[in-house]
Amino acid sequence: WHHDLTGEEIFGPEECTGERSERSSFESEDITISPNPANEVIEIRKQSSVFSSSTSIMLYNHLDQSMTTYLTSAGESNVITLPLNNLSSGLYFLVLNESGHHPFISKVAVAKY
Repeated sequence: WHHDLTGEEIFGPEECTGERSERSSFESEDITISPNPANEVIEIRKQSSVFSSSTSIMLYNHLDQSMTTYLTSAGESNVITLPLNNLSSGLYFLVLNESGHHPFISKVAVAKY
């Protein structure tokens, strides 16, 4: 099980499949990540509303090491652009936490050319 800084459970082994967790209150088509695989940046787009100012995004590598954390500063946009220039090629797990929702978890492939 993974925990956030407050000790609250974020996700467990069964949720690392890249499939939408049944606990998530996001609709499967509500959040999209593109491009995937990515090279320099990814865009995380929320279809139905804007991201809240308390949204955080974390990327973990296959060794469960946190590679980057992104915190939004204002809930004025439905798109978050996340730079990937400090990451090597590989598969990462993206965990998006937003106040009032269970985490959204997805696989993100980074392919450096």
